[in-house]
Amino acid sequence: MKHVETIFDRVLAAEDLSAQLLSL
Repeated sequence: MKHVETIFDRVLAAEDLSAQLLSL
């Protein structure tokens, strides 16, 4: 289950990065 949490964290991080790029 830990592996799934790691993937989920990476997805959230990717969404945050995309939001920052769009805000530029």
